[in-house]
Amino acid sequence: MPSHYDPLQFSLCDAWEMKSDAAFSYMNLDSVIDQLRPMSQKIDRRQRGNESWWVITFPASQDADYRFCAYVYDDGEAGISAVRTGAADREYFWGFTFEAPDFDSVEEIGPHLIDTVTCLLLHDTRIVQSVGSINVGFECAYLENAAWHSIGGNAALRFSNFVFPVIDGKEIEYRAPAIRSS
Repeated sequence: MPSHYDPLQFSLCDAWEMKSDAAFSYMNLDSVIDQLRPMSQKIDRRQRGNESWWVITFPASQDADYRFCAYVYDDGEAGISAVRTGAADREYFWGFTFEAPDFDSVEEIGPHLIDTVTCLLLHDTRIVQSVGSINVGFECAYLENAAWHSIGGNAALRFSNFVFPVIDGKEIEYRAPAIRSS
């Protein structure tokens, strides 16, 4: 596989090839990063104090309202977030975490992260932002067989220190077309 992701060269076949890799059944941090690398646009290692993590940025499809990023932490936990095109650095938007208590073992997180990233990149997606009287919420879904399937959502208190996208009305839908090979 190429060391740098080219959206025109990546296909569903590449994703299935990655999933069939023998290392897929037992994940470690290096294996997770190596399997995400062909799809990524940029991979950075970050550190704050004694904690370090990887940030994997994926390319945005043409006309997308956002792009996805994955985070892989040294303790084996991980997350995925979306970053709106042109958004401020600290804007609160959609995110989903893979935390150790939700799995039988930390080794199970890697395959779920890779499956989710692959699904998000190879399908049309939408994120719905809703503003309530107390919370601002975000829900992400992907389109498959003419039906929307939820990945998950998150919310935060509306009157907090978070910076949210400003919208007219109570709800807005953001879209990102699938990254397709030519």
